[in-house]
Amino acid sequence: MRACGHNGGLLETFGARSIAMSPLKRRQERLVALVVLGGLALNFPLLSLFSREAFVWGVPVLFFYLFAFWLLFVVLIALIVKGKSMAKE
Repeated sequence: MRACGHNGGLLETFGARSIAMSPLKRRQERLVALVVLGGLALNFPLLSLFSREAFVWGVPVLFFYLFAFWLLFVVLIALIVKGKSMAKE
């Protein structure tokens, strides 16, 4: 290994293949990040913000938040799993 002082030094030191992330690895990391986001969004501090006696289109705010987040979560999972790399195959 050699260290270089110019911008391409990192690529020369570690090689371009080791820096570029495979589509499978990128997909796995996105899914893990989405699960962490889901865990945070469905925990106490955030849920308590929506636990009030207000309504959105006749539905309590907490229920609306839960169903809207669930729908968004499912759509994001579908987008990650069926992403561009799947379209190429």
